[in-house]
Amino acid sequence: MFDKIEERGSLLIRKKDPAYMDPTSRIGRAQLYAPHKNLGNWKIDTIWFNVLVIWVTSLLLYVMLYFDLLRKVLGIFENARIRKRSVI
Repeated sequence: MFDKIEERGSLLIRKKDPAYMDPTSRIGRAQLYAPHKNLGNWKIDTIWFNVLVIWVTSLLLYVMLYFDLLRKVLGIFENARIRKRSVI
């Protein structure tokens, strides 16, 4: 009824329980329920990788709020759009 492994050319592709496979990406991407994530040559447990991503994102957003970077970046784009309109 259901093949556990499919062969495509010289590759073997696991079809049953793919959640337990080791991730192939080296930048932290992985399938749902992956036991760990790869970050370069490091293997990090999924829970700690996710906590790290949340903390880094929170820190980045805090810095953006503290230095009011969003307003400054939007002002730069607004000035560029006004200059472009005045040239035309």
